[in-house]
Amino acid sequence: MSETDPLGKLKDWFYRFEYQQRGSPHIHMLIWLENAPVFGVDKDEDVVNFIDQIIPCRKPDNNTELFDLVNKQTYRHSHTCRKNSKKVCRFNYPQPPMRSTQILHPLDDNAPETVLRARKELWENIKNKLDVLKEGEDVTFEQLLKELDVSEYQYILAIRSSLNCPTILTPMS
Repeated sequence: MSETDPLGKLKDWFYRFEYQQRGSPHIHMLIWLENAPVFGVDKDEDVVNFIDQIIPCRKPDNNTELFDLVNKQTYRHSHTCRKNSKKVCRFNYPQPPMRSTQILHPLDDNAPETVLRARKELWENIKNKLDVLKEGEDVTFEQLLKELDVSEYQYILAIRSSLNCPTILTPMS
């Protein structure tokens, strides 16, 4: 699609145009890149390294124009994310901050009911902390752990207790 191959050599792509109610066009697109690791086949570590290589999740602080563009493309809640008067975003934003990019898998453990309940409770606390953030307000990974008074291990287990499928979480800074 581009001679510069900014993401790597394209193997294949698929896209579909859609128009919003007010007529604004947008594209949904999938791309396949040569030599990209395959999730579920290759090691999670290889997939994470690939993600970090092509999708740096940080705001560029040394380029004002690029910083403004990134902020313009940052997710913001709209009427479509909280349909039917729900208070929670149906796209699960804001995402919990992470120290590093990770692929988290749902828990498959036979822990005692009290442990499972504690993890679910911690997950609710995490979501509540994130849901009360004002538009554009951020909390760092370290700040959140400190405010919740939990270890990184407990935090990860709480997030995993909420998952139904493998999920990629990135350090958004």
